[in-house]
Amino acid sequence: MQNPGARLSPVLLVAAVALAAILAGCDTPFTVSNTTILVPIAGGEKVEVTFGRAGPVLVDKDGVRMEGAILDLSPDKKHVIYAFKFLVKNGVAPKRVTVTDLTDDPAELLIDDRDPHLQDRRWLAPRIPRDGHEPALAWLHTVDDSMRIYRLTVTLADGTVAVLDQPVSYPGFLKAAILKTIGEDQ
Repeated sequence: MQNPGARLSPVLLVAAVALAAILAGCDTPFTVSNTTILVPIAGGEKVEVTFGRAGPVLVDKDGVRMEGAILDLSPDKKHVIYAFKFLVKNGVAPKRVTVTDLTDDPAELLIDDRDPHLQDRRWLAPRIPRDGHEPALAWLHTVDDSMRIYRLTVTLADGTVAVLDQPVSYPGFLKAAILKTIGEDQ
């Protein structure tokens, strides 16, 4: 009598090879592709947001490329700081940079840099410590994952204006860790 498990091995091998052949031409979780969707924002409008395999994709538009958009901790670890960074590809200095959180009504102006400076063609947002209990940070106190849509409006010295709608994803566990670190996890 043959071992029934021995008969299964060739069957599983054939199934695995067939599955590999089928998936070779498909867009599987192992390939990298982006998906763009419309996301509602303040005022009932919608913006296009692109997601890659690891989450929201950094926006590259109109000569400005986002290099970072996060909620960071202040050096004293008692406050949070919005940290935005972008590269101006042609090196033209910006005259003004604003960052607005478009996620909720009303939209919230977070940064208004009227004297922006580039270092190595890069702008880094002024690091302004914010209290975790500010109304604009109420979303930080929710237990679920959050996605925020930040609009960066970059007015360059040559008169051009670049508008970048940058999505940022904040998993619930990260929000909880931030609140615990700044002592607001009650």
